[in-house]
Amino acid sequence: AVTDLRLFTKLVIHALLKFAWSTFKKPFIVDYVHEFCAVTVISIWIWGSFVKDSLPPIIPLLMWCVVASQGVAQCAMPVINGSNCWWIYSRLQGEDNSEDGKLRRRRRRKRRLFQLLFRNWHHAVIGATTTSLAVSCQWEVGFWPGNDARVNALLAANSLLHGVNLLYQLRAFQWTGQRLLPIMKSVEPIAGMLVIMSTLCVSFLHAFWAIEREMGQGFGVMVFLFTGESFVDEAELPELTYERSLTIILVLLAAFFFLTCALNVFIAVLSDCYDAEQERMVGTFMKERAKLCVDQFLRPGTDAWPWLLKLLILEWPFAALRVVQSFECGSLSQRSWNIFVLALPILAHLLFSAGLLYAVLEIPIRHTQWLVVLFWTASLFVCQGHLRSRLTEGWEQRYLWLCHEANVEEEMLFAPDTSNVKAYGRLSTIKQYIFESTKSIVGECSSQIREVREDFEDFRKEVHHLHHLCKETSHALTKVAESLKDGDDLRRHRVASGCLPPDEDGG
Repeated sequence: AVTDLRLFTKLVIHALLKFAWSTFKKPFIVDYVHEFCAVTVISIWIWGSFVKDSLPPIIPLLMWCVVASQGVAQCAMPVINGSNCWWIYSRLQGEDNSEDGKLRRRRRRKRRLFQLLFRNWHHAVIGATTTSLAVSCQWEVGFWPGNDARVNALLAANSLLHGVNLLYQLRAFQWTGQRLLPIMKSVEPIAGMLVIMSTLCVSFLHAFWAIEREMGQGFGVMVFLFTGESFVDEAELPELTYERSLTIILVLLAAFFFLTCALNVFIAVLSDCYDAEQERMVGTFMKERAKLCVDQFLRPGTDAWPWLLKLLILEWPFAALRVVQSFECGSLSQRSWNIFVLALPILAHLLFSAGLLYAVLEIPIRHTQWLVVLFWTASLFVCQGHLRSRLTEGWEQRYLWLCHEANVEEEMLFAPDTSNVKAYGRLSTIKQYIFESTKSIVGECSSQIREVREDFEDFRKEVHHLHHLCKETSHALTKVAESLKDGDDLRRHRVASGCLPPDEDGG
């Protein structure tokens, strides 16, 4: 394992890890979704016991298969990665072909294998506990955990381990990883302080027990040492005995040395370790991402097990897709056909899983439910193998091109995101100039738009006022026209009746 984090300040390493993570992110998400589904099922088992009788029989079986397949996958993961690591190192041929050279390569191969297995020990622990829980919840209890002490202990252990593992897997993503890793790494350097606190705790516990050996107050002493809640009854204080006086003296000493001194020193040491890890946050994050990429790369591709591909009906749809894509047709029908061909394996797996589940429910033979679990686990690894093979296809012929400032300082990449790394270089200067220019232009345009809107509002008010005047004028003219029309009619009537002489033009 790499101990010097300055290796991850190199631009080439940053570029390689960014490209590798963009490739292996999809297989990692498949694992994370599987883990999330297992955590969801365990939570339902804990909180939803009252809905067990109202569910159809296939729902508990599906939930049990999710947890059991997660346990089998966790157990198989170190075995598969370890065997592939051994196979990769066995293919490496050094320049020294003597017996000593072969012996050194064999020792290095074993050392790498042990390092890989030690790094993946938590997978084995989680897989063993999850498989044990699945074994205790088989057909006899309706694929639901019973209410006895052993099953409850397994359920509690699985709930704790899977919850912590779900949080631990979030270190792969940048936003969560750069916040979780300093917290996790800051606990590692305080082993010396933990030894001191453990020694003080055991010493005070033995001292209390030595005074009153017939009283089992060990738990009360531990609660007092870490929380400060006294276990001495105040009603016993007026009638003090010699043993009770020694107990009170020990309580005061423990409160001073353990609660006041030891715990505050522990908090100070932990804070210093956290600050130190915060400064190394970028290097630690890149190192963890490199480990995740190595674990995903050690998964065997689909070219390593063609017999399993044919068994799981996964190779022929991709072969048909390659033949169809060779015609170079980009029409809508072509894309629809590609989606249909890629969906065939998923449909085949769903139908086969449904058939297995139906057979398990209709044919109550012992251990037949593990066929569904093994099929799901194999499908999961084959799906990840397909993703690995397709995403890493052509890596031997690819080249990684880097373009950066000539006088860039690689040590700046080791700084956290709050530094001015992102504002360094000619391209960043151009981006900043464009951003500031755009911001000023947007401000000017906003002010001009505001002025135009104000002028438009004034113009609208004037037009509304003119429209109102026009309506009033039209109304007045209409009245004038009506009055003139009434006057003409009256005059004609008088002329016709002889009251008025006719017009000269009309005579």
